Amino acid sequence: MAEIARLERQQVNQAAVLRRKAEEAAAANNRLKELLQKQKVVNDSKAKKQDKADTSSIGARIRVRSCRHLHRSVLIVSMLYVTLNAD
Repeated sequence: MAEIARLERQQVNQAAVLRRKAEEAAAANNRLKELLQKQKVVNDSKAKKQDKADTSSIGARIRVRSCRHLHRSVLIVSMLYVTLNAD
């Protein structure tokens, strides 16, 4: 009889340990999912900022090149006008 009681207590203890470990694993899994979600949000935010920075820098470069091209065109037209009207 004592042997059965001891085995029952051992089984109850093992079940409690197993239940506690399963709860700890589930909690750790939930924390990991939350961290991965936060990391995804941060990475998406960084990607959006990077895209915005790339777009603005490309736009700035295009504006600078367009301005230079326009300035050269005006200079060439002015030189042609002066050359043709010098006669």
